[in-house]
Parts: sequence; C-alpha cells; structure tokens
Amino acid sequence: MSKLFLDKVKKQIKKVKVVSFDIFDTLLIRPYIKPTDLFLHMEKALNYPGFADERKDAERRARIRHSDLEDITFDMIYDEIDDEFKGMKQKEMDWEEMVLRANPEMKQVYDYAKAQGKKIVIASDMYLPTKFIAKVLKKNGYDAWDDLYVSSLSGKRKITGNLYRLVIEKYGAPDDILHIGDNKVSDYDEAKKLGMNVALYKQVINQYLDYNKAACKYVAEVASLGSSIILGTLAQHWQAKRCSGESSNYWQELGYNYCGPLAYAYARFIEKKAEQEDLNRLLFIARDGYILQKVFNTFNKTIKNEYIYAPRIVSMKCIGEYKNLADFTAEAILRDFAEQDEEIKFDVERVKDRTVNDWKKLFEKHRSKIKEIASHHMDDYKKYLSRLVKKNDRVACVDTSAAYWSAQRLIEKALTRKIFGLYFVVYYADGEIAKQEQFQTFSQEYLPLSKHVRTNINLFTKNWFFIEFLLSSPENAIHNVLPDGTIEYKQAKDEFEKNRAELYGEILKGALNFADDINSRFSCNPFFEYSDIIKHINAFMGNPSKEDIKAFQKVNFKWYPTNNDKDIPLFSQRIRLRDYIFHPFKVKRLLYSLMWKTKFQIFYLRKYFFYEIKSQSMHIKKLFGITIWAKKEFQNTQEKIKFFGLIREVKTPTLRKVYLCGIQVIHKERFCLEALQDYMSRIKMEIINSVIVRTQRALTVAALHQKTFGEFRNKHKGKSVVLIGAGPTVRFFKPLSKAIYVGINRVFLLDNIKFKYLFSIDKHGLDLGQENYQEGFFKYDCIKFIGDQNMGPEYQIPQSLGNGDSNVRRYKTTSNFSPANFALDIDTCALKNSASTSIQAMQFILFTNPKRVYVVGIDCTNSLKQHFVGGAYDNSLRNENVVENDRQHIQAWKDLKVFVNTYYPETEIIVVNPVGLRGIFRDVYTQEYLDKHPEIDQDGIEIIDEKGVQND
Repeated sequence: MSKLFLDKVKKQIKKVKVVSFDIFDTLLIRPYIKPTDLFLHMEKALNYPGFADERKDAERRARIRHSDLEDITFDMIYDEIDDEFKGMKQKEMDWEEMVLRANPEMKQVYDYAKAQGKKIVIASDMYLPTKFIAKVLKKNGYDAWDDLYVSSLSGKRKITGNLYRLVIEKYGAPDDILHIGDNKVSDYDEAKKLGMNVALYKQVINQYLDYNKAACKYVAEVASLGSSIILGTLAQHWQAKRCSGESSNYWQELGYNYCGPLAYAYARFIEKKAEQEDLNRLLFIARDGYILQKVFNTFNKTIKNEYIYAPRIVSMKCIGEYKNLADFTAEAILRDFAEQDEEIKFDVERVKDRTVNDWKKLFEKHRSKIKEIASHHMDDYKKYLSRLVKKNDRVACVDTSAAYWSAQRLIEKALTRKIFGLYFVVYYADGEIAKQEQFQTFSQEYLPLSKHVRTNINLFTKNWFFIEFLLSSPENAIHNVLPDGTIEYKQAKDEFEKNRAELYGEILKGALNFADDINSRFSCNPFFEYSDIIKHINAFMGNPSKEDIKAFQKVNFKWYPTNNDKDIPLFSQRIRLRDYIFHPFKVKRLLYSLMWKTKFQIFYLRKYFFYEIKSQSMHIKKLFGITIWAKKEFQNTQEKIKFFGLIREVKTPTLRKVYLCGIQVIHKERFCLEALQDYMSRIKMEIINSVIVRTQRALTVAALHQKTFGEFRNKHKGKSVVLIGAGPTVRFFKPLSKAIYVGINRVFLLDNIKFKYLFSIDKHGLDLGQENYQEGFFKYDCIKFIGDQNMGPEYQIPQSLGNGDSNVRRYKTTSNFSPANFALDIDTCALKNSASTSIQAMQFILFTNPKRVYVVGIDCTNSLKQHFVGGAYDNSLRNENVVENDRQHIQAWKDLKVFVNTYYPETEIIVVNPVGLRGIFRDVYTQEYLDKHPEIDQDGIEIIDEKGVQND
C-alpha cells in the first residue's frame, strides 16, 4: 500500500512558515463520487422531481448572469432557481453539513502542521457562505486556523490566482507558503505560478480506485446514485483503516465491501414493501435471513420481526410431496424418512440404479406412510410457529431466493392462510408454484419477472453461490425444528461447515459496520438499486486480487439441498503439487471448473503437457508448452514447422524456402499460373467490393445527413457564431452577447457559456483516462453532433450512448471512405475529417451561413498536452505523433481559408487569442490574455471585449 500523504509532505511543511489547505475533497470529503450527486440524493429522498438538474442549471445561469464577477454566492444560485425549489436552500446546507466528513489522511497533515507551529490558512473556491463552512470545519475537528478565505465572500478565486494574492499580501513571500489541494489547475498550477510551494493531493476516491481494480471496473460500468454512495462509503472506510494503521481482517473487509451493501440494499427494499403492503410482522427465514434481520433492525423502529427456521428439508418433511419440485426431491424425502421407518430404510438401502425415476417409484410405494409421518412433522411445526406469529398478524416471509417457494408454502400450510413473500430474486417466475403465491422481488425493480432468465449474469450474478455464501449465518445446517423451538442441527462433520461458520462470524461484523456507517452518514434511504448491487458483486468476481484468490482457496460450497453430498470450490482452489505431477487429468478438469486461478494455475493449464490448437488458419501441437509441429496459413503463404522447429518450410506462390536449425538450405523459385490467375481474380473482387461499399456508404451518408443537417442550411444567416475549443486560451474569453455558441468535446464544462450545439467524434475527446466526461456531455441540454470516423474502437464513441435522445444527431466523415475534401452541401456529403473535430464543426457553421465566426480556444497545442481543465489526453498512447497532429491541424485551417474565400467570401473568420492559428485569419486579443503574456508585441493589436469587434 502506498505511503500516507503526511510522509510525503513533512519536509515541505518544515521548510515553510504558512500552510494553506483547500477544503472540499481535501480537508472535507463527501460519500459520493461526484459532488453533484448530493442534489440527486436530495431529489429522491425529499421527493422533489427535477431538483438535481434545475439546481445545476441555476448555478450555470447565475455564473452567466454574473460573469463580471470571479465567483458567485449561494444566494445568487437560489435567486435563479425555479420557485418550486426555493425552499431547498436551507435543506441543501443541512445536507452538506450531514454528509461532509473530515478526511482522516488530511487531518493528520493538518494536525502535524499545527504541532510544528505553522500558520494555518484555509482557502476555497466555493459558493457556500463562509460562516457555514467555518461551522462544518470546526464540527469535523479543524479549528484554530489563522485565516479562512472563501471566494463567495472575497470575490477572488484560486483558479485566477487572485485568492492566493490575498494570502501572499498578508503573509509575505510566496516561498514561505505551502498550499495543499486536489485540483491540478487551481490548487497546483496557479499557486506555483505565483511562486508558492505546492503539494497536489489525490482525491480519496481516486486513491481507492487505483488500489482496487474491481472498484475501478465497477465505476466504469455503473453511473447511478447508489453506486456513487457505495463507492464513496467504501473509499472513506478504506482511507480510515489505512490511516489508523490497524491490521485488516480479510473476511471483515469482504463483509463490509460486499455483504454490507448487498444486505443493506435488500433490507431497504423489505422496509419499503412492508409499508406498501401494510405488513406488521416479518419472518426472516434461516439461514439466509440471519444477517438480513440484523441489518434491517439497524434502521427499523416500527415493524415487528422474527428469525424463524423453515429450511427446505423441514418443508419437505412436513409437506411430504415432491410434485412440481426438483427432480431430486423424492430422494431427499426418502433418505430423511428412512431414519424414522425401518421399511423405508430397507428399500432406500437397496436402490440399485439410483435414477430419478427409481426414487419416484419408491416414493409412490411408501406414499401413505410418508403422508402419515409428514402429518406428525406438520403438527410439531404448527406448535413452533404459533409461538412466533399471532392470529391477526399481517405476515410476510423474507428470504434471498425462491425456486419452489418451500418456506412460504410451509408457513402457509402451518398458518392455514396465505402470506406474502419478499425475495431478492426468484428462479422460476413463470412456474406452476409461482403462479399460486403472492410475492415481490427486489430484482423486479431492475427487470420484470416475465424476463427473468437464470443465465442472466446481470440478474443472478456470475456465481450465485457467492450471494448465498454472503447472506448466511454462523449456524450449522438445520435438520429439524421441535415444537418448543429447539433446533436440531446437522453435525459439522467436514471442514466445509466448520470453515464456513468461522468465516461468517467475521463477514457479519463487516456487514454490520457498513450498515452503521450508512446510518450515521445519512438520515434517509441511500437508494441502492438492484443493478448497483449485482454489478458491484460481478466486478469483484471478474477482477479478483491476489489476496482474494488466496483467501478463497479454502472456501467451498454445498449445493445439494439435504447438505449431505459433495461440496465444490466457490471461486478458487489450492491444489497439492504432487497432484499436478501424478494426477494431471484430474487437475486439468478441476482447473477448468474454477472461476479464479493463480498465475501458476493459468500457466499450468495453458502449458499442459500436450495439447493442440486448431483453427481455419493454423494447427499447432505442443508438448510442455513447446511447439513440436505446426502448420499456419497466411495470405498467399503457408508455413510448416517440424521436429520442435528444427525444420521450417515456407511456401508462397512464387517461392519455396526450407530452413534447417535456422539456416536456409533451399531457396527455389516457383511459377504458378493458377496463383497468378487467383491473384488477378482477388484484385478484381477487391475493386468491385470497394465500389459497392463506397456507393452504399455515399447513399447512407446522404440519407443520414438530410435528417442531421438539412434543417440548418442558412439558419444563422447574418448572425455571429462562436466556435469554442478546449485550448487553455478559452479561459481568457468572456462570452459575447447575442452570439450562437458551438462547442467541441469537453467545453460544455465551461459554466459561463450556454452552448446551442456540441460536436464530438473521438472518444478521447470526452475521456482523459482519469476523467470521463461522456455522461455530462450527453446530459447537456443542447443539440449534440456525434461523428463516425470509421477508425475502430480506440477512436469511436459507442453508438449506444445517447440512444433515444432526440438532441443527439449522428454524422459521418470522409475517413477511410472518400477523399478528404471540405463538404459544401453537408446535408448530402460526408464531412472532411482532420486532426481535430473543429474542422467538422466549422463546415457545419459555414453551412448555416453566418456573418461572422469567432474562433476561440483552437490553440493547436495538443503536443504540449494543454487543455483548459488540465492535461489533455496523451495521443502517444494510440501510437499517434502528436506534433504531426498539431501540424496537420494548422494546415487544415489554412486549407479551410481557401475553401471559405471560394464559397463563403461574405463570412468573416476572427481568431481570438491566436496561438497555432496566428496569422491565418483576422487576429484579435482579450486584454486579460495580453496581461498574462507580456512577451506579445501589442503595437497594432486589435482588442476584443464582451461586445465583440468593431462593426459587430
């Protein structure tokens, strides 16, 4: 595990006089992945539909309205919000106070700086009131600071450097000050520019995702409020354990990370359904209901509940029937009743073939005796149940799953009335028994019962036995229930039951710790959805760590309902070395059955002493991983390897080469008229196919672009359009009034501009690796144009994103299709593809026939990894030459000038704060940009302000 942050900054703290701290995501953390998830949580908990989106929009409108200020206040945001939500103002501050917690790692740093006698400054770009922030800081143990600077009060922000200037003005030389924060731009770059010492802190959630690859996979697949709270809570727990220095118990942590969210989510569903169905007594069925009841009662205060025993074997014994149940049920009943009747025992011991039909025939032979014994068992069970359930109770049984509803049917027969069933999921929702029972499942909220398919891993997980392993109890398997409630357990004769009971005690502790943490953080439901839980557990199953694989090597699972048969590995298995050597076939079968394997097991399975690989293009035989014979077919080439590679032969239509021990011994030219004819035939087919494909694509483009662009021809004639790129110069641009804004990729993050159109074509335009902006892009309220550049999965934005959104328009480009020419009639032609999406956006803008186009933030500085929100994506990861990309980008704009002069001579193009595009079109500058760049010769330079250029 990596060093704590304090160990990294001790030396820096000792050298300075003043230590300055950022607040949010540094000193204080929220249990969410994104801060705005707080608004969504409030919306659901307080039942204010639409609040989250309106709250974010209100903030954006406030920043546009007060663009003359560096920052806005909380009051300004709620001045803009819809009247329906104005009452949420105080509630938002109450919720912020409720969820904000001290970051234990940064608390160590804060306390250390105080102990060293350093001046403590706290600085934040935040709209919340200063008094409120001071209150929350003190509540979380941050006190005795020297100064608190908040942008909402001072009117100065860190991201402009002006807030730091206030600190420097009071405390002297900047090299005497150390600033610590999590934002690369505002907390690191800006402070460093002013000469301050800086230390960049990685947010807790990002540290956790780096540590836990299963969590990293989960966050990439799921974006919901529930998943945000789950990961936010797990990350804070992980950080707290890490900072405390406590040794972690693996099984407790497993219980916290997976059993806790699973049980808590299901328990909240149980609470909701009990209230809806007006139930006043819940019966949690052993053993799966053990942890569920305990978690349920961490927040339940009103609904009575009991933990009762109704296992499948007891239900079978009381009902004495196998019809409509699993095929092995007749055997299970007979084996149990054989212990109580000598005649049945005599026949059971003499069953020969032991097929399903044999057991059913034997059951029919003893049916009357079985019914008599079952009747006595049922009388005993009724007495047991009458001690727990009152006559007028509105009852529901609670269990994890149901295939044959054995527990519910048993309780109904004992009570002689129908009851309700609550289940996590059911197996045969359309079965005969299911149609007779009243029940609800947590899984129904994710997928209707009519679509329940047992093989759906997003419904039943990749291994359902793991769910049953998590939701269990420390008890042994139940054999019988006596009238006084005494339980007869099966003796734990094997390591399976002993090991399971021992581990579950630790899992239980972790699960209850998770429930306590959630209850202490929130005074309401965290809204964990079914899919949040299933995908969370699937991410764990699909991405085990070395520690996970090792820990589960002794964990097996029994699937047979009578618990008297074999057990199987749950995930992984430790195998003795001698078995690898002396029982290779047995080991091979076992390894294939394991979900998790060690690196050695994977190697052994792949390098098994002899195996073959066959396909249409190759046939390889290997012995202990060494190729002894191989034949491979390539295009016009055949290669053979014989005798462990001693002889190698290569044939083409014109050559035959033979190598002996790597030395060429034969080189013979071949002439084959058939090969030549075949070659010419293939060339002909390639030409025909190329023509067909290009024709089809041209027709597709014309049909698609009519829908995408047809309505925009001349739409903005005589108006001003502003094209916004993501280069760093965009930070110096102030919006022009009455202009139409077109943005590229992540520029929607600019909170002072309302875009009418957004363009994106390359998936990395919305994904920096560390930050994925796809969700925000597709949620932005404007028309979004998504391009298809036909260059494969590394580049393509998935078609599934934005499906069903009428504001998402698709378009195609010339890439790998036709010559890269600028499109005049974009409503029928593919758009020219180049090194930047800005080229396609410009073709669209010109199509609308504006009077003037302002180009902002198109800096052509990708090779310098520059971007207005930090480092841009490193194209070298895709083996791209970023310097060449910048050169091609600039050249494309030079070519565009010729196109504009030819077809749109009345349209003027103006570049604001030009860098790479300097000198191509009309160049203008903002005064703020010139102030930051004194090296620019200002003689004859044209200045632009919020009103635009002259004659605008």
